[in-house]
Amino acid sequence: MAIEQAPIELIAGDAFGVFVTDGSSRILIAATRDENDPPMPAALPCCLSVPRSFVMQEPRCSTARTVWAARSVLVAPGDRVRVLARIAVSPHGAPLASLLDCVQTSQADPTDVVLALVCAGQAEIEIGAPLSPETLVRRRSA
Repeated sequence: MAIEQAPIELIAGDAFGVFVTDGSSRILIAATRDENDPPMPAALPCCLSVPRSFVMQEPRCSTARTVWAARSVLVAPGDRVRVLARIAVSPHGAPLASLLDCVQTSQADPTDVVLALVCAGQAEIEIGAPLSPETLVRRRSA
């Protein structure tokens, strides 16, 4: 899965939008100011509008911002394999803190490396709770 900011011309009003791509599927997710905002253009095949109030709720907003900040972190192949192998043997997820020792060669902070895998769609976390050492990181299901 990949996430990219949507071009401003596709977004109605002052909404914020991102494209989420998973394999061959691509969906525009737009955060509208409120439920009365104009809908996204009908020409867009896959669009989901969510109220800004939902997106901005804490701790969801802060957690999402923290994860998104790691989107450009370079992950060394060995670190990627070690992290993904560890979470693969934990079907319910592994605590974030238990994955940090898997990061041995990347120059970035180990937490940012794991969060970069979330941004890349190779792992997932629940963003409805604050980020903590106990945050469960799971292998993203296809």
